[in-house]
Amino acid sequence: MKREMTGREFEEYCADLLRRKGYKKVRVTKGSGDQGADILAKRWGKTYAVQCKLYRKPVGNSAVQEAFAGKQFYSCDRGMVMTNSTFTRGARELAVRTEIQLWEEIPLKRGGSKALLFFVILAALAAGLYLSLQAVN
Repeated sequence: MKREMTGREFEEYCADLLRRKGYKKVRVTKGSGDQGADILAKRWGKTYAVQCKLYRKPVGNSAVQEAFAGKQFYSCDRGMVMTNSTFTRGARELAVRTEIQLWEEIPLKRGGSKALLFFVILAALAAGLYLSLQAVN
């Protein structure tokens, strides 16, 4: 019988994925009391606080709130939520307002050579688009 991945294993898996995507100084924070950031990383001169969610159902607002809190607590430039699942509409809306990047449908298959990541929201682009649309209305 195949054992399911634990939350901590998913955090390590996401950290490895970030390294493969070019992020540097990637480290997994302590398990409990992480203040909203499971992973801290750096890319293109920007620091990231990353919240990881291994869910069977869509991820809601609380994960975005945690990533935002982690970003503030660790004085990072960007916040991110990574999940094997998808995000609720509310989580997507909050991510736009708080400039939190969302990565969804991360395949759990280790060693997948061409794993497809869906970069749902790029913080600056999404926020700019949202504000532009608000200005039109």
